[in-house]
Amino acid sequence: MAEQIVDGTGTGIKAKVSAGNQLHVYSASVPYQHHVAHTHSEAFIATVQQTPTTTNTPFAYLKNTYTEDINIWTICARCAAAECIEVWSVTGTAVGTEYVPVNAVIGSGILANVTCVVNNAITGLAKAKLIKRIYVEAATRSVCHDIHTAIILPAGQAVAVYAVTGTALTDIEITFDFHSVE
Repeated sequence: MAEQIVDGTGTGIKAKVSAGNQLHVYSASVPYQHHVAHTHSEAFIATVQQTPTTTNTPFAYLKNTYTEDINIWTICARCAAAECIEVWSVTGTAVGTEYVPVNAVIGSGILANVTCVVNNAITGLAKAKLIKRIYVEAATRSVCHDIHTAIILPAGQAVAVYAVTGTALTDIEITFDFHSVE
């Protein structure tokens, strides 16, 4: 007797196979970030609002203090004036006010294993490598960058957000997770 492929739920329904030996399947697809948030509660949002006081000074900082890599998926910026926002890998110890990113699952008690610092002029950091530039063309315009390959932030590594002009009220939102790709 020829082998047959049946469903995995025990109902005995046979799988349909085309003449080209292709299995017919129907599936539901969800973004990876949604899976991580919904299934593991390991997706977070860091939202910062600052008015940087000097040019090229960091005003937001994110350091991975966990053992797993951070995947940064989205960076959004909104400024009160045209601005160039830069995201740099950095070294050093950030001096400013620490804050806690929110879990993307409302009501989850899971906290991000990160150090987040905000200040209108964070000190103690040195730029290492430029990762991303975001150009906000006009006042009060929002720009979001989905990073399809993700920015991977290994354990112990940090990034900082800089405003090149550095004098306008600036909102930054960074979405990230800790779950490794399976």
